[in-house]
Amino acid sequence: MIGMKTMISIAVFSQAVMVGAMEFVVGARDEQCFMIKAEMNEKVVVEFQVVSGGFMDIDIQLYGPDMKAIYKQDRQKEGLVHTIAQVNGIHKLCFSNEMSTLTSKTIDFEFHLASTKAHHDAITHEHINPLQQAIMTMKENIKSLKTQESFLSARNIRHQYTIESTNSRVFWFQFLESATLIGVALVQVVLLKQFFEQKRGM
Repeated sequence: MIGMKTMISIAVFSQAVMVGAMEFVVGARDEQCFMIKAEMNEKVVVEFQVVSGGFMDIDIQLYGPDMKAIYKQDRQKEGLVHTIAQVNGIHKLCFSNEMSTLTSKTIDFEFHLASTKAHHDAITHEHINPLQQAIMTMKENIKSLKTQESFLSARNIRHQYTIESTNSRVFWFQFLESATLIGVALVQVVLLKQFFEQKRGM
């Protein structure tokens, strides 16, 4: 429905939870929001790309528990947002396509927490040995690599869509150009034929 706003709640109870890559469609003049619960000093991470639709851009807003905008950008094609939660509570992420009157947009994104505070407290505790520290660091690096892999995969999809769309436009432009040239040539032949027939009849 035009103008409808959709909100999806993502409840997060553990200290380090990653919401897997999601893909959804925002209709024309529509807005979709997602929520995640973050504790103070946790890192809130947003990665997104517009995969298809129109000029492949979207308005994005990230709000804190007090509903003040932490991040707000218009007509973005892709982005990576990191912010530290200042207070406990729900953080809301919204994708708005209200600027588009006809075209839907397909968005690929991740919205998750990185437990920087919990990780720091754990690795500085006296009874944690170097091996455990290395394992924790490796775990964080693997999460980061998975996120980057998803981000690059979505980017490749978007670029492939752009290439295919461009090739299609070029094909039809060349087809119309060729058809126009053929049409002009036929008209010229007909006019010349009529001209010589008139000359012959004089």
